[in-house]
Amino acid sequence: MGRDFSHAATVGTRPDANRLSGVTVIVRSEGSPPSPYVSSGDLGYEVAFLALAESAAASLADGRADPRDPAELAASIAEARGIAPAAVSLALLTRVAMSAQLLRLPADRAVELQLGTLASLAGLTGASLWSIEPGAVACRFSLGDGDGGADERAAVERLLGDSTRGGELVAAAVLLEGAPAAAVVVRPDSSTGVPVEPFVAVACGALGFVLEREQLLHRDAETQATLVAAHERRLTRLGFDLHDGPLQDVAVMAADLYAARLRAQTQLAPPGRERMVGCLDDLLARLRELDADLREVAHSLETVHTVNQPLAEALQREMDALARKTAIAAQLSVTGEVDDLTDSQKIALMRIVHEGLANVREHSGASRVTVTLNGSQSSTELEIADDGNGFDIETALVESARRGRLGLVGSSERIRLLGGTFTVCSGPTGGTRVIASLPRWAP
Repeated sequence: MGRDFSHAATVGTRPDANRLSGVTVIVRSEGSPPSPYVSSGDLGYEVAFLALAESAAASLADGRADPRDPAELAASIAEARGIAPAAVSLALLTRVAMSAQLLRLPADRAVELQLGTLASLAGLTGASLWSIEPGAVACRFSLGDGDGGADERAAVERLLGDSTRGGELVAAAVLLEGAPAAAVVVRPDSSTGVPVEPFVAVACGALGFVLEREQLLHRDAETQATLVAAHERRLTRLGFDLHDGPLQDVAVMAADLYAARLRAQTQLAPPGRERMVGCLDDLLARLRELDADLREVAHSLETVHTVNQPLAEALQREMDALARKTAIAAQLSVTGEVDDLTDSQKIALMRIVHEGLANVREHSGASRVTVTLNGSQSSTELEIADDGNGFDIETALVESARRGRLGLVGSSERIRLLGGTFTVCSGPTGGTRVIASLPRWAP
């Protein structure tokens, strides 16, 4: 529903002027004559104009309006207010272009809307954005007569040589850190006689923010990729060390126990022989279980395998491992889109499920555990719930820290570092729920 300012002034726009925004615009105070300029004392007009610009930006950002629509609004206001159309258009472009609604859009969409709005309000027949790399320029986006051709490329090259105008074209630089990072080239409509340089300057300022944000997000993506790669290398090395060290020691110990069992069976007399063989069989069974556990840990450290397989399959493998070792009924539910998570998010969720199921197996006395994973547009939610014995969370954390076991704390820290939340719900009445939430992230 549009805002109603009719209590302060009468509305003087044409009936279709509010099509883009739904905002009622004050253009003339009741009884006042038209003015050729915006009076600083006309607070009603200024407030309504700001509201219109913000609503126009929101409509453009969510696709409810076309970049050509602001020109119709500017013309309506200028006609009813008696202000020069170019002045209204420039004021509207300044507020719309610098609105957070447009600046926070993905870069390509923001560029499209910024140039479209510029062309609409400045009366251009064409506009284009050119990226400037060391030794090269390239057309990134063009509209109308701005076809990214040789004459526009020449205009950019003249701009880099300190000339802003070339024939019918006007070019201006988009600066990042004081250096040209891009250029806007426009083709004015000679029939309007409107000087387009102020409009282009406003657009370049807004596009500077768009390109700077794009650059920062790209750097963040590179940084995250570097950190994840380093983390993967460390875990992979740990997996190899575990395989080549403790697992080999277990294999040697198993061979020694088999040899001892053989000697006991052939050299001891009953009844001592049966007791010794039985004791050695128990030790061998425990050693086989230890070997399986160590191999499972080593396998879980293969992060490349973890991030390259569907997350649902990796989680199901954890559930199957629990079912093989216990009588606990384990159920997995995965809904929504979860395979487009970042590598670090997948690894964190896998670690939490691995730790959570280990706690269920060792401490809960549960008969049933469910793991639920749901991916939505805004977040990814993980829940591990069991029907076992509850516990006092604070006391358990203190005792775990004293024993050097920081599973819950480590899980919480993994999620915190990724910008999410981690919650444990439990108590003496029984049952425990571990809930992790990660925000959606993409560069």
